[in-house]
Amino acid sequence: MYTLNQRIAAFTTKADIDSKFLYYVVNRNPYFLRFDDGVGQTNLSKSDVLNFEGYYPTYREQPNISLLLWRIDMSIATNQRKLEKLQELKKGYLQKMFC
Repeated sequence: MYTLNQRIAAFTTKADIDSKFLYYVVNRNPYFLRFDDGVGQTNLSKSDVLNFEGYYPTYREQPNISLLLWRIDMSIATNQRKLEKLQELKKGYLQKMFC
């Protein structure tokens, strides 16, 4: 979702931060979204990233939270696909009705 200026960078976790949990903390985070102009790719400076303050539950809780969030994402994706299929079906029925 984000890049650091003209360089490629990566987030790495400390021993007490679960990487999947970090993904959910950072992805679409309001702090980082402030740098998004809505036009192009969001560019962050090193200081923008270093100034981010994240608050984390215990390491033991983090995998459970990220699993829950992943399940919610999967449920949303599944329901989105179902909605798209139903919309196509509706379109087809409307075409048959008025032809």
